[in-house]
Amino acid sequence: MKFDGSDQQGEDYLDPTVITTKQQEGNICFKQRTGHWDDNEHSIYLEFLQNSRGPNNSYKKGYPLFKQMSEFIGTRSPSQCRSHHQKFNPYSQIIQKSKRKYFKNRIKVQNQPILRSKQIMRRYFASIRETTDEE
Repeated sequence: MKFDGSDQQGEDYLDPTVITTKQQEGNICFKQRTGHWDDNEHSIYLEFLQNSRGPNNSYKKGYPLFKQMSEFIGTRSPSQCRSHHQKFNPYSQIIQKSKRKYFKNRIKVQNQPILRSKQIMRRYFASIRETTDEE
């Protein structure tokens, strides 16, 4: 079979900028990262959320949101964006409550010194001695 270049399909096939099928479009992939998100990616994620909010202070949900987010960030897949959004969504009430509880408990623990079992037992027996001495 000879190819003389007169066939339109043949020219498109040789041109690297022409994408003919959806499957070929999917094969073009950006360098996607794995593992933890760095600060730059997270700040881009927050910027995307600010830009995608609608007039009633809500944003679109579902796969289109994460596909757009993935294209905006550039280094993460839609699935990775969805997972990150579930964990770090700043507008979720449940996440905000759990963060508040975590930081409250963290502050309480930091104010109290950590006692070893020997120190706990000494304090316990000292309190028993004080109560028996008073009687």
